[in-house]
Amino acid sequence: MEKLIISTGLKRYEVNDNGAIFSFNPTDANLYARFLRMRDAVMKIGEDIETARAEIDVDTEEGLEKCAFALEEADKKAKKALTECFGTNNDFDAIFDGTNAFSMTDTGNWVITNFITAITPIIEKEVAAYTKEKAKRQAAKVKQNKVKRSKK
Repeated sequence: MEKLIISTGLKRYEVNDNGAIFSFNPTDANLYARFLRMRDAVMKIGEDIETARAEIDVDTEEGLEKCAFALEEADKKAKKALTECFGTNNDFDAIFDGTNAFSMTDTGNWVITNFITAITPIIEKEVAAYTKEKAKRQAAKVKQNKVKRSKK
């Protein structure tokens, strides 16, 4: 069987030398809007977790169980939001090395907070570069069309 290889504009990044790949398409016109919605949704999930955690007595077995299930559900919601934003080609369980998105790291932040902090400047830079290039191409097309019309 032969292969058909097409350019999709996809950018790929290896995460933490663990072999996991994060990818996104900066040429996707809806990417940045989805990214902003995802970031807000994930932060809301985190706020809800903190509120729930404050109300749960973790000194009891029942409280620990509630907390564990709440964190598991928050992890699922957050990874679903990430997948909806960046696509199913990203495996966020692998990207987060099997940990819950709301696990605390040595930075004092959640894994997902570190991830969003790391990708935000990359997303912004790539989307801005694509937008500028697209505007340049559009301006050149407009100029070319004006020249064609003036020759008629």
